[in-house]
Amino acid sequence: MRRHHRPEDASKILEAQYAAYPAWKIEAAKELQRRHDIAATAIPERVWANLFMRGLNPQATADRAEIYHRSIRPAGKNWRKTKR
Repeated sequence: MRRHHRPEDASKILEAQYAAYPAWKIEAAKELQRRHDIAATAIPERVWANLFMRGLNPQATADRAEIYHRSIRPAGKNWRKTKR
């Protein structure tokens, strides 16, 4: 006879993940600031959530977030138009 996952087991796993996310994000944000000098607020929440769900450690997350940040901004400082 096969055992099936009970709903309460799944809810306990989800609760543990929800509890782990804030601490993980704090560590990843510190790494992002330390390694790449980028504020955590420069990265959208959906990107943080996707990286968390991939199971990356804070160091790898900081590197991936830096790649995301670099890819959405053109090179150089003249990417914004100035008013005339």
